[in-house]
Amino acid sequence: MINKSDSEQNNQQVNPAPDDNRTAIEAGLQHLAAAALAEGWMEKMRVRNGERSVSANEVTSLTALIVYVAHMAKVSEFRIERELADHFSVPNMKCLPSSRFDDAIRYLVDQVPEQADSTGLV
Repeated sequence: MINKSDSEQNNQQVNPAPDDNRTAIEAGLQHLAAAALAEGWMEKMRVRNGERSVSANEVTSLTALIVYVAHMAKVSEFRIERELADHFSVPNMKCLPSSRFDDAIRYLVDQVPEQADSTGLV
């Protein structure tokens, strides 16, 4: 299709599905969407044990700090994230309760190794 002229592309028509088949497909999709919403699959906000989990912005902040800590400690980011999750007894960082976000930041800051930089400051 890339090399065809506009007139050739316009002459090709897509055959729509028959009305009875289309109706069945749409009904199935609506059923899946309703089930997904009922299960909470499409929620922007995650809730675990009745408490809201960290937001997308909080996850971004934690991720940035994890990358920094891993770089400074010369270990993998996965290891730092796993230690964070283990410390707070959650399956992964995204399941961290929002009320523990500040504690997670403090925990990660404490993981930064004390190293003298080029100015000799610690």
